[in-house]
Amino acid sequence: MKQNKLATFTKVLGAAFLLLITVSSCSSDDGGKKKGDGEKEQEEKPLILQAEGETRILENTAVLFKVTGDGNTLADAELYVDGVAITENPYTFTTEGTYAVTAKKTGFKDSNTVSIKVFKDEVPEVEIGDLKYQHRVLIEDFTGVQCGPCSLAIRALEKLENHTYNGNGHSVDYSSLVVVGIHISIPGYDKFTITSFVHPLFDYYNEKLTGDIGSRWAPYIIINGQLVWDKNKWNTSDEQDKPMKLVQKTSPIGIKINSGLAATSGFAEAEIAFSEDFENLSMDYYIVEDDILHSQAGIGPNYRHHAVLKAATPAITGIKIPSSQSKKGNIFIAERFSTTYKDAEVGNLRAIVVIRDKDGNVLNVQDAHANTTKDFAIID
Repeated sequence: MKQNKLATFTKVLGAAFLLLITVSSCSSDDGGKKKGDGEKEQEEKPLILQAEGETRILENTAVLFKVTGDGNTLADAELYVDGVAITENPYTFTTEGTYAVTAKKTGFKDSNTVSIKVFKDEVPEVEIGDLKYQHRVLIEDFTGVQCGPCSLAIRALEKLENHTYNGNGHSVDYSSLVVVGIHISIPGYDKFTITSFVHPLFDYYNEKLTGDIGSRWAPYIIINGQLVWDKNKWNTSDEQDKPMKLVQKTSPIGIKINSGLAATSGFAEAEIAFSEDFENLSMDYYIVEDDILHSQAGIGPNYRHHAVLKAATPAITGIKIPSSQSKKGNIFIAERFSTTYKDAEVGNLRAIVVIRDKDGNVLNVQDAHANTTKDFAIID
């Protein structure tokens, strides 16, 4: 996108912004809304449960669990192992077996299930080429804090948090989606914009998906690098299903993430496992921050933005994965991504790894909280 086009866009839409009805985005209202008499109960939002470390362990090994909901870490969520409440976290698994761990909290849907396999004497080696992994879908939301219409996109994305889809023969909910807010300085300055990254990626998607650079403006939402989320149908059931339809039951590509992130700099590193042969792949690292209190046009001065992009590898080109390393049974150890970014709250940072094919389509994506190791999410 070119700066002269931004100026023209600003003049044309400036008046239109003033007419927008107040609604919201990739953000959430600070403090939430209170229900008035007769007001419909709000739908419960999902909990997301993660094991911070290995899920195939020996007896007497402790596992730390992390629960998030509505973009926030929830230390008071209740944990259950095989349906029995536990109070310890980390929790020590003392006996050989397979355990189902879930989380619950009033006002939220029950979490996904994390399977922990405990072995007595040694953790058996597994043939990488025979494994299947969790599959997730990437949503890239090109947005801006001074972009009034972007609040409409934010509210549409928030509705996905309570949406489920069963049309592919397996249940899919919000936990299978990874959303990234990529800020653009439209119509004016946006402190979260990473110009050197945003503009090449924005123009790439415009040319790839519309055939014309500059034909689209924020809000602009891309699903898995291959579909545009139709802004005229955001709130319809079919369009809400659109990203979830792409979620496969399993993936032949596994992603393991480790990071060391501080307030203004840090690193992320990844290992990529393959159970099929691939060629001409690339990968991206994204660093995002949740729970940022900042104004949003069309919403108000105090909104908590989530998944705000803070740093990334070069747009689309990313890091090349040699074809010799993306073969069945191999694990590609990616080079470490070291970066700097504007001041951040360390506890709200996440590292995201995106795997793309030669056409820029996303094959799999995974995220992990800062300063943790998230192992391969193996699906039995």
